[in-house]
Amino acid sequence: MTNPPVEESEALPPFRSSKEFPISPKLDRVPALYPECFQALIEANDARRILRVRMDKKREMIAEIRQEVERLELDLSLEADTRMRLHSMNEMLVDALREIQQTTDEFSQIVDEAQSVSRTGMGSLIAKLKLLVRRWRDSKVRQQRTMAPAGTLGHDGGSDG
Repeated sequence: MTNPPVEESEALPPFRSSKEFPISPKLDRVPALYPECFQALIEANDARRILRVRMDKKREMIAEIRQEVERLELDLSLEADTRMRLHSMNEMLVDALREIQQTTDEFSQIVDEAQSVSRTGMGSLIAKLKLLVRRWRDSKVRQQRTMAPAGTLGHDGGSDG
């Protein structure tokens, strides 16, 4: 006898307790009791089959949920890593902006100083400007190296333009 496939919402057959059947039936009652016992056994096997299929479906669902949780954990890990790298890049950008502001202030100070200095004092101002330009170029190279991934700089990084 082949069991039919289990439907999604198939109801369990009624359970019959073993207490409904006598432990030692009288011999004249055995032929009448046999079909009842056999039917109870069939119903118990059907119930076990239905419960097994339901349990298999639950296991399948649990496995799918676990896979989804693992994917979510991986996504969260990647997002956390990305946020950490972004935070680090923001810090480097803030440092670069501070350095630019400082250099701009120094240029402005030298220009203001040049307006009040005689022509003979211009040599020292020009030397200060040269030093400042050199520092500016070094700063640009340093920033390009820290911001760009390894091997992506297309030039030596020393140009001013």
